[in-house]
Amino acid sequence: MAKGIDVRQTTGSIDFRAFLQDSVGDLVTTGTGNLRLYELQSSGTLKSFDWATKSFTYDTLSVEHTGMTHQSGNNNNRATAIWTSILPVITGFSSGNIYFAQVEHSGASPILQTREFQFGDEQGDGLNAVADATLRRDLSAVVGVNYRSLLNALRFLRNKWTISGSTLTVYKEDDTTIAWTAILSSSPSDPVTGSDPS
Repeated sequence: MAKGIDVRQTTGSIDFRAFLQDSVGDLVTTGTGNLRLYELQSSGTLKSFDWATKSFTYDTLSVEHTGMTHQSGNNNNRATAIWTSILPVITGFSSGNIYFAQVEHSGASPILQTREFQFGDEQGDGLNAVADATLRRDLSAVVGVNYRSLLNALRFLRNKWTISGSTLTVYKEDDTTIAWTAILSSSPSDPVTGSDPS
């Protein structure tokens, strides 16, 4: 873990971890570490997370931060300088939005550390959201398709296709424009014995 903040989203929580050192590189294991969260708006402004309501707002916060806990290893005999906090309620977060996690500790150097992350994307189980969005994406919205691509393979399963003579024609999403063709092999006992996409 490099010095700084790490974020891990799971199905029902977001885990925050910070590795804190002081100005000479010693481990920060005591004192108070606080975590604040911000949501970036399309206007470039920030909403702050209220830890009391578990929601983002422009209003004055009831509770601006939550405490972080220093975690020890080796049956509490090894200081690690790893501070953690778990947010178990994530209903205030929106998939795809940009957020900032900010950790403050007066004994750390720097005192403030900030990490940007995107909810429901690359952090942890948020990859499920990417997979779901991929599976639900309208094929007609994809541009610049390579000939031997997954999209062209899927077109054979979902779009219109025809056989004329020995030519298989697979169409794009409008069922009119040709996506790709293949030469089919056949025999008297088996109408189609093979396909050779061009």
